[in-house]
Amino acid sequence: MAKRKSTAATNATKATRYAGNVASKAITGLGRWAVTDHTGTAKLLANLPPMGWIDTLITLLVTAVLSLLGAVASAAMLFLLVAVGIPLLLSA
Repeated sequence: MAKRKSTAATNATKATRYAGNVASKAITGLGRWAVTDHTGTAKLLANLPPMGWIDTLITLLVTAVLSLLGAVASAAMLFLLVAVGIPLLLSA
């Protein structure tokens, strides 16, 4: 005769599967939100009138510079979080 799983083991298995499904849905939703264009820039650029070659290069250059500035600002905030925030949390 085969051993039956205990009720606690069965409940734990079901709870683990449920938690996995909930986490998967949450991560998927967060990923979709993260890649959504919340600023409307894509729609703005799609509706622009045709630009010349120089105007296109200027637009690309400005976009690249702003992206780099955003990356630098993010890195600076992360540095401050690690360099200042963590020691403050550990000393409190």
